[in-house]
Amino acid sequence: MSGRRRLGSALAAATIGTVTALAVLRTGPAEEASSWHPEPGIPGLSMKDVREHEYLWSGIRDLEGLRRKGTIDVGEYRYKVIELSAAYLGLEGEEARVFAEAASEAARSVREAYLQMRRGDGGYAAFRSEMDAAERRVRAQLRREPRHELFAPGCGKWLRRLALGPRFGGAAALNRAPAGAPG
Repeated sequence: MSGRRRLGSALAAATIGTVTALAVLRTGPAEEASSWHPEPGIPGLSMKDVREHEYLWSGIRDLEGLRRKGTIDVGEYRYKVIELSAAYLGLEGEEARVFAEAASEAARSVREAYLQMRRGDGGYAAFRSEMDAAERRVRAQLRREPRHELFAPGCGKWLRRLALGPRFGGAAALNRAPAGAPG
């Protein structure tokens, strides 16, 4: 074997060894890695819950794309987002129905408050008040379970996107008053 090949093999082995060592340092022993929980402080939260929460938001973005393309209408978009969210939360039967009703009513009231504000019939404070009340109605359907507690902090964003569309989902949209609204 030439010197260059031996050096390449040694570097490859060293790289593999370094990556393996970093993986062991990062995760610890196998039994510790399997019981690892993220930092948010939600007891019982697993990586599977976190991963499926990310899949939920990915699915919502996919539905938003279908809505923008005109493949599905607004009603179907909202229905599917609520259905997807209820499935993520593990809601079935009566619980899923009650969640869907609360979410639909909350989205309707937020949308109406937003349209009133845009028409000048209500101010930004009235819109924010309705947004807060609607978010409380949806949160009232959540339980003290890991997935529910992971979903809860993003509930306002979820509701804004459900009611008003994706451009209203971010934190900047939450804090941004429309033109002419008191700041």
